[in-house]
Amino acid sequence: MAWCICNSVSHHFRNDYNAVKYNYKMPWFSPNKFKGDRMQWWYRTLVNKYPQQDQVIKMAYVNCNHGNFHVSEYNVGLYEELEKWLQSQSYNFEKALTECRKRYTDVSKIKDFRKYEHHSGYPYKDFDFHCKPEHDVMTPPFASGRIDFKVRVITNLICGWADQYQKSGDTETLHWPQTYEAIKRHEPFLSQWINIKKMKKIAYKVFTNTM
Repeated sequence: MAWCICNSVSHHFRNDYNAVKYNYKMPWFSPNKFKGDRMQWWYRTLVNKYPQQDQVIKMAYVNCNHGNFHVSEYNVGLYEELEKWLQSQSYNFEKALTECRKRYTDVSKIKDFRKYEHHSGYPYKDFDFHCKPEHDVMTPPFASGRIDFKVRVITNLICGWADQYQKSGDTETLHWPQTYEAIKRHEPFLSQWINIKKMKKIAYKVFTNTM
């Protein structure tokens, strides 16, 4: 199973394929294919150390995301960082959103603050404003590279801001196509490990409380 997971996740990040949707299976996967793989020792070693399927998925996911596509290249430190972030996901998410809100509502800290104002003059203090592309901003605030990529994926899972922005056709940044593609590649994995309902409550709490 580890062989199937690692190879399917590798294809997920390199080709037009959804490893989660197809349950980490591909037409050419077979017991004989695995037996013929001279690198099978690496997979057996991985399973001995990380026997749970979810652990193997996380290991493959975070490493393929960093360009380590073969099990022999896997970095355990990346896996441990992901596990640590997920274990404190509520705290990490709230902290990131709090910083995001401050960045877009503190006039003294941003020179081009005007472009992040609604036409009424009300700044982007409301979570819904961050999620809609129709307020004449260059790009939605959550598209900013300053924001943790996992947070960008989670906020899209909550309100679909990236999907709306993509459909709007007003995507002026040259980096957006790659950013959107990356968000959609990460969603199937992070949606398994993130408590979306809890994250949504945190998001509305951060953007509705007075700071």
